Amino acid sequence: MLNKKFSGILAISLSLAIISTIGVYAETSTIPDWVKNNAKWWSEGQIGEMDYISSLQYLINQGIIQIPITEVTAATISLSDSERAKSFVVHYSGGDYFTETITIYTYTQFFHFSETIDSNDISFFQDTPTFLLRSLPSHDKSVIYDLVNKYVNAGAKPERFDVRVEVLAGDGKVIQTWEYRKCDVTDYATFVNDDEDEYRFSDNDEAEIRDVLVIQCAGFSLT
Repeated sequence: MLNKKFSGILAISLSLAIISTIGVYAETSTIPDWVKNNAKWWSEGQIGEMDYISSLQYLINQGIIQIPITEVTAATISLSDSERAKSFVVHYSGGDYFTETITIYTYTQFFHFSETIDSNDISFFQDTPTFLLRSLPSHDKSVIYDLVNKYVNAGAKPERFDVRVEVLAGDGKVIQTWEYRKCDVTDYATFVNDDEDEYRFSDNDEAEIRDVLVIQCAGFSLT
């Protein structure tokens, strides 16, 4: 039943294309008589839809009928700074290291890792959530640098802690909240970024000293 309906719609659509272009070719009689008869017979129910569609397809393949292609453009969305995401705020808490919540406002990039299945290029969230934070090194993150030092140097590793990443709009309202539970620092690096084509965290065009912090957790939620 669905195939019949689709065939009927296709036939009608192609018929409309004939109507819109037939005038161009009427003077030269490039449309064969058998096609004209097919249109009449189909309208009277004397031939099936597939036979009629085949005749229309012949005209298209021969260039007698040209189906106009409508330009498709993506819709543009205009959001003000107060409506769209503008910054990240990261809160550290829990474990034996963070006796009180520490809030950092100067992270510039937040990225949650996903696991990719090569066979069909579908991404899934990992069983062990991992994310990274990039920024310009700054004094307000000194407590985090001290935490990294405890992982780097020999000794008792700090207890697992929790991390909450809030994505904020320009008006300060929270758009998303990523809650990570029972986390460990797995990597940290400070480096010079002198790639002129890469986005700058600061207002300067010169090379930047940046840092990246990688954290792995037992679980997470997104709200």
